[in-house]
Amino acid sequence: MFNGGGDIVPDQHAILGLASAGETVVLVWDAVLRGTRHATDGHNVVYHEFAHILDMRDGAADGTPILPSRERYRQWVQVCEQAFLQLRNDAEKGRKSLLDHYGAVDEAEFFAVATEIFFDRPLRMQKEMPALYQVLAGYYRQDTAARERRHRKGASRARS
Repeated sequence: MFNGGGDIVPDQHAILGLASAGETVVLVWDAVLRGTRHATDGHNVVYHEFAHILDMRDGAADGTPILPSRERYRQWVQVCEQAFLQLRNDAEKGRKSLLDHYGAVDEAEFFAVATEIFFDRPLRMQKEMPALYQVLAGYYRQDTAARERRHRKGASRARS
């Protein structure tokens, strides 16, 4: 990894992607390919890093992107705070969660991890975390669960 002075800095963790406030995204190609080959495993570096870019558009990586109204901010904070605290509690106690425990690091990572699940595993998110699904559906202006249902219905017809 490079620091601001151009020096290589050893890193203890593998970096699969990096988003910067200058709206630059760096992605490890193998991780991108893995996300396309395993499109429903809940891990997608492209969704994750672009969620960070959306989050930082207001100048802060805080897990809250720009929203159209105070009401939407209020709803976002209420739902996401509750889900974030639940994930953090699950992570601390070693309990499984639909969301990757990496999302418990902070609110910015929570938003990125939740975005991955919203696009990769929408039916499970809608079932297990309906309030979080709804705020993400409102933000992204799409119903990924309905799209997945249509896709599955079409795939089952094609097999018949």
